Amino acid sequence: MTTTGSTAKLRFLCRRGMKETEEILQIFFDEHYEKLSPELQADFAALLDCEDPELWDWLIVKTQTEPDQLKNILAEINKD
Repeated sequence: MTTTGSTAKLRFLCRRGMKETEEILQIFFDEHYEKLSPELQADFAALLDCEDPELWDWLIVKTQTEPDQLKNILAEINKD
């Protein structure tokens, strides 16, 4: 699990330039992050390093193929 400081940083990084992706990421973080395996937590952190247009395609439009490293975390997010 992550420390409180790094959890707060990840929560802050959920803030995006696109409101729709921000809402999806923040809700997922608040409701599911602490229950994720360490591997999926690391994948979520990597996801937050991606650009907004990519996140839009993966989370909203679902037209762009996601990188292999992010497939599992995107599947978790898209369950909701």
